[in-house]
Amino acid sequence: MKHIDYQRVSDVGQAVQQLDPLHRPLAGGTDMLGLLKLGVVGPDSLIDIKTSDLSASIEEREDGLHLGALTTLTQIAQSDIIAARAPLLIEASRLAATRQIRNRATLAGNLLQMPRCWYFRDGDVDCWLKQEGSPTDRAQEDNCPAEHGRNEHHAIFQTSPCHAVHPSDIAPCLLALDARFKVKGPSGMQSRPLNDLFAPPDAKHRRQTRLDPQELITGIEIPLLPTGSAGSAYVKAMDRKAWAFALASCAVSMVVRDRKVVHLRVVLGGVASIPWRLKELEHEMQGAALDPKKLEAAASRAMAAAAPLSRNAYKVELATQLVNQAVQQAHHAASAV
Repeated sequence: MKHIDYQRVSDVGQAVQQLDPLHRPLAGGTDMLGLLKLGVVGPDSLIDIKTSDLSASIEEREDGLHLGALTTLTQIAQSDIIAARAPLLIEASRLAATRQIRNRATLAGNLLQMPRCWYFRDGDVDCWLKQEGSPTDRAQEDNCPAEHGRNEHHAIFQTSPCHAVHPSDIAPCLLALDARFKVKGPSGMQSRPLNDLFAPPDAKHRRQTRLDPQELITGIEIPLLPTGSAGSAYVKAMDRKAWAFALASCAVSMVVRDRKVVHLRVVLGGVASIPWRLKELEHEMQGAALDPKKLEAAASRAMAAAAPLSRNAYKVELATQLVNQAVQQAHHAASAV
């Protein structure tokens, strides 16, 4: 086994100065340690940021909610502030992993976790996603074992040579809430739309996230919703009742005013290499009272662009039903306010 150095840092600035592709941050470790054991990653050193001044707090301020990067999934699941202002995050956190992992897993780490594709996590399989820095010819780009292999858990929206899905339960919810992420890097502190963090892997960036190796996420900002009655929902289908990653999931945030939908975000998980927002459906439902038949038709149209692989066509209908369920749950919650 490769020798890996371990270092502790006391502040974010110190961590940023040491980070690069071979010197990686370590927080909860629930993903990193598994990848190390499997031989998928092999940095020269791990920089422990748990001992730094990164926050693990949940605060409600005048401009919205502020969550520290080291906030655990357990803290989110048990937060009265989150329950009152962003209840879909409560459900997503409770459905993620096991209690022991939720006690350790951090918010930033959950967003940045690597795919759960069995080909990617097999240290003996030379999958396309692990070929960082390799030639970019067509033969290399076609080298995804899942395309013609075991792909029942893989993407149905094909936007990358990699067919693995983004595994986070939290990411679709935060995108549905129009969240931003704060990041510290060599150029200082910045706040960016969370949507900018996720991008389909390509030949130059064989990752599902776009974070520079010398950058650290320091927190998440969730802005205030437009005025009106707000409702949200998160629904998730798994191949077993608990402790499983999503076959498909759907996060919805909605504001209703005068019985009309004035704000709507619908984001799918488990169907693409990034959380998949259904902008066409949002546009169709905007400004009108919720009609279940219109919703059902809009959800079907939104899924028409899916291109399932040989073993995962079931996800098209599954995701369609989850969209209908989540939107109606969010509308019911908004109407009850």
